[in-house]
Amino acid sequence: MSDMDIKRLSAKQKRIMDWESARAGSEVDPELTLQFKELLKEYRNLLAKCWQEEHFTEPEIAEIENLEARIDQIHEESRLASRH
Repeated sequence: MSDMDIKRLSAKQKRIMDWESARAGSEVDPELTLQFKELLKEYRNLLAKCWQEEHFTEPEIAEIENLEARIDQIHEESRLASRH
């Protein structure tokens, strides 16, 4: 795994902590919380697989980016819902 790959995966792992800390203590729709947790678990597992195999493929990169977009969307929906 190249240094660039390691840096990319490390940054993606940091996003997990950012998402979790942003959601900590916020009261949101239980359905959104469940969706968030499921997507985050899938995201974590995919990153762990990439670390374990010491590389990632183009389809894996695409799936990581897709999961990030979906998690960001759920996070934004939760944030907006908590404002009401």
